[in-house]
Amino acid sequence: MSSDIEVAAKLRDAKGSNQVRKIRQEGWIPAVVYSSIQETTPIQINEHDFELMLSRHGSESMMMGLQIDGGEYTQVLLKEVQHHPVDGHILHVDFHAVAMDKKLVVHIPVELAGDSRGLWKAVFSTIFCASWKSSVCRPILWSSSGSMFPISRSATA
Repeated sequence: MSSDIEVAAKLRDAKGSNQVRKIRQEGWIPAVVYSSIQETTPIQINEHDFELMLSRHGSESMMMGLQIDGGEYTQVLLKEVQHHPVDGHILHVDFHAVAMDKKLVVHIPVELAGDSRGLWKAVFSTIFCASWKSSVCRPILWSSSGSMFPISRSATA
């Protein structure tokens, strides 16, 4: 299974703040690939290419193919992107290797946009998927009092 988004990386031997700072000055971003199958792998990715890919995707939550030192592509989930608090440059990236034959639980941020009408004017604050059945996610709304309300088609129309 291939991904539309692909990133090339190199293994990273540099450890410690001084060596990692030099990597950043050379145009690389230090990163780590976590996996439940193999050991954690420190890598480095090209800063320009990675920022370009992020700007085209529009989100920091995505699956992609990661190729380390010209080897095979591994499916990874972009877990976290750490930014500098002042200038916004990317400091570090965490990936999680995904075994395509195993279930994976992830938290997906949902941002509501547009004018609120009807149900959205109530006190509901968070929307998330509560159950997964036949590859269809049934959203549930939580009210500020902690009550759950399933969303029906008529309530969202």
